[in-house]
Amino acid sequence: MTAIFRLYVEKKAPYAIEAKGLLNDIQDNLRPRDLQNLRVFCRYDIEGVSRLSVKNALYTVFAEPALDLVYWDELPPL
Repeated sequence: MTAIFRLYVEKKAPYAIEAKGLLNDIQDNLRPRDLQNLRVFCRYDIEGVSRLSVKNALYTVFAEPALDLVYWDELPPL
């Protein structure tokens, strides 16, 4: 059985344009009372390669080091 590696990638706050736009759309259209912040994550499930291969490809395939935060296996706490 091969291992499955799960990555979550999130834009750093200054670059989270998609999350800010989505937050504005939700606030304008649905008018929730308490929604102040929204975060967008891209989830990647990688199978059939070694952990070292995933680490080597991390910042060339899945994320950009200057723009993204990467989390292995679990989402960060809120």
